[in-house]
Amino acid sequence: MILFSDLFPYFRSDSTAISLYDYPVLRGTLPEEIGNLNLEKLSIHEASLTGLIPFQIFNMSTIRIIDLGFNQLSGQLPLSLGLWLPNLELLYLGDNKLSGIIPSSIGNASKLTILSVTTNSFSGSIPNTVGNLRFLRLFLASQNNLTRESSSLELSFFYFPSKLQTFGNIGDSIKPI
Repeated sequence: MILFSDLFPYFRSDSTAISLYDYPVLRGTLPEEIGNLNLEKLSIHEASLTGLIPFQIFNMSTIRIIDLGFNQLSGQLPLSLGLWLPNLELLYLGDNKLSGIIPSSIGNASKLTILSVTTNSFSGSIPNTVGNLRFLRLFLASQNNLTRESSSLELSFFYFPSKLQTFGNIGDSIKPI
């Protein structure tokens, strides 16, 4: 077993990427200090991280890729998610233990092309502001407790259905309100 906190001091302050994939012996939590780095890529996928995602990660204006999928991360996303992420292209938070709502501020991450929040415990409505993401090509939200705001199966706030490739079996996992 390796604790992430034991590895963190080895990342230099001028590092632009942290990328660890399929590293199940990596355990522990993400330190708040990770937000002090000027990262472009934070990818710790398929490890065994637990605890909360430090809100500082969602304030890194240089970050393009956040991939924390297939961990055991918990807690809620900050309501300001997207406000300070002008360069974010990929947000993969699938297969964790996250809960709460998908914040409407996600619509401010204007360069977002891939958004995955599948297999968590999110609840509430998918915010209409997701429809503002004109570069979004892949949106996965299945296996949550999400609702849609209209009674139709299609989510009418998407104005670019020809560009959106996958919506993650949305009809099977979203309940009308």
